[in-house]
Amino acid sequence: MLIISRKLDQTFTIDGNIDVKVLGLVGNAIKLGFSAPMSVAIHRDNAVKKDSRHLNAQIDPAAWDKYQAQKSIDKNKPIS
Repeated sequence: MLIISRKLDQTFTIDGNIDVKVLGLVGNAIKLGFSAPMSVAIHRDNAVKKDSRHLNAQIDPAAWDKYQAQKSIDKNKPIS
């Protein structure tokens, strides 16, 4: 387990494309903001345990296919 200390408004990045920002402190709870590609699912642990059946149903399959196709096209574009 990696342990990271961050102050209010500081950010750290995971895998080069997921940003996590400390938004606030309320009592003993930390508010975190996540910025990630749509292909990355972010769920609270308690929500996953409560009802994992609906999590994948939130993504429209047609929209997902379009996103993946565009991602593939962008990856093959020459850099100018």
